[in-house]
Amino acid sequence: MKNLVFFSLQGNEKLSDRLALKMGAQKGKATCRKFPDGESYIRIHSHIKDKSVVLVCTLYRPDEQFLLLYFLCQTAKSLGAKIVCLAVPYLAYMRQDKAFNQGEGITALYFGKLISQSVDSIITIDPHLHRISSLSQVYQIPNIVILAGKEISEWILQNVDHPVLIGPDAESKQWVSDEARKTKAPYLVLQKIKSGDNEVKVSIPKVGQLNLYPIPIAQRFSGQIFQKP
Repeated sequence: MKNLVFFSLQGNEKLSDRLALKMGAQKGKATCRKFPDGESYIRIHSHIKDKSVVLVCTLYRPDEQFLLLYFLCQTAKSLGAKIVCLAVPYLAYMRQDKAFNQGEGITALYFGKLISQSVDSIITIDPHLHRISSLSQVYQIPNIVILAGKEISEWILQNVDHPVLIGPDAESKQWVSDEARKTKAPYLVLQKIKSGDNEVKVSIPKVGQLNLYPIPIAQRFSGQIFQKP
């Protein structure tokens, strides 16, 4: 696909290269760096006029990534890109999908609006759709959701003997139980108690005594500190 060009933000190069190779697309060249005062510098070296551009960028730590991503999108459009698509393995700001307490913002909606105003379409993998049933409720642009369940269950069946699937909290039960059904494996769902945004206590089963191989099933472990209660 000569009219398809892949770009990646830092840390996403391997995935971007593999996707470009698989699709027979071009690998774009761009410079993204910081000035001493923290401002971003963007330069696209590849010819992209009238071409479709795919930006590969996980949105883990989105506050650090978004402005750079936005500038890259706008630069691509200013250079005549026909379409700018965001391929995002992890889609951020989906947990705050309702106001749980008085005065809270529904940041899933706000972030969806920002992304929708920046790119023409979005592709992501297993977004956190809990109280929101469809990504189209948040993103006002064409979107594709890729489900990784089949690949996960096939990998477990091919690589792990006697697995036990583990979900980190009650919300994960829907995914863990589905994978357990496909792999015919037992599963456990941990009880989670938050004492802050960065510290979480969970019940940890002694699966080693059961001669089972633990497989965590989660959309993303967000860096919390897990401690045995």
